[in-house]
Amino acid sequence: MIKYLVLLLLLIPSLTWAACPADDYETTTCLYGETGTCRLACDTSLAKVTAAITASSSSGTGLAADGSAFGGDGVYIPAGEVTWDGKLTVSNKNVLIAGSGTLGTKITSHFVAASGDYSAPIAFSATDASKAKWRVTNLELITDSTTVARSSLISIKYSTDNEYATGWRFDHLKITIDVTNSTRIFYIEGPTYGLIDSCELYNGKIEVRPYLSGTDTTGYLGSYERSLSTGYGTNRAVFVENNIWERRQNASNNVLTDTDYGGGSLVLRYNNYGGGCWFTHWSRSSGQLGPKRFEAYNNILNGDTDYTPKQGYVGRIIGAVMKEVKGRAD
Repeated sequence: MIKYLVLLLLLIPSLTWAACPADDYETTTCLYGETGTCRLACDTSLAKVTAAITASSSSGTGLAADGSAFGGDGVYIPAGEVTWDGKLTVSNKNVLIAGSGTLGTKITSHFVAASGDYSAPIAFSATDASKAKWRVTNLELITDSTTVARSSLISIKYSTDNEYATGWRFDHLKITIDVTNSTRIFYIEGPTYGLIDSCELYNGKIEVRPYLSGTDTTGYLGSYERSLSTGYGTNRAVFVENNIWERRQNASNNVLTDTDYGGGSLVLRYNNYGGGCWFTHWSRSSGQLGPKRFEAYNNILNGDTDYTPKQGYVGRIIGAVMKEVKGRAD
């Protein structure tokens, strides 16, 4: 039986200063089991949050396997509403980023990406597998009508061939794509795995692409990931669970998930879906391979939501799960 979300409203103290301190942040008490130093940005601006992240150590071990602690530093964003015009970038650094709750910290992105560009206003990347264990929690994130088509809101990229990274988590977020043509809430590229849970997700999809670039014809077919075992029962997948997830617009591109180009691994469970959409889009053409691992079970489907793949090419799928039944279709 699905567990309905109770969004955590963990309030970080809303401190105010006559003027921001010289470092743009203040050291504060850690709230999420961090083992390092926690910094409260003096306001919600992109510049202040970036300053606190820059000051964070790159030596942390990141999120513990059981989620009980975070080896590294924390960056807290105080309550308030703010517009960010630029990008927040975290690279090769395990850091925990937390707001003051989904009713407390609201960030609207005006970041503009060129058509066909998958750049995201909130971008996490790593070339070192030990530095890809981020956590982001307790925020509301929105894109609005100034955002150009085909951009993503959050990107997660790991760009080392023949190796995979795992251990990141994005949880207790409220995310809305308020743009008809901007369809990606999460854009996940390369062999990187983690958890998206306990969120409210509106109008966007989660896209998993194992290849590292459009011109990398070897990675294009996800050759490394497809050389691995299917991975059932392991953490080697993007897990999406315990979320409320609705598509309210953009009927022409209304898939919930996208595992194009082969090799991707995705587990969808305990979610409440609605809005009328295809459940997944497995491959774009008959010449491309489907996902390495795809599991979907114990979800509630509302409206016209359908498990049927929009373009399945079932014979090319290696870990396919159709109609909540585990199986292999190769």
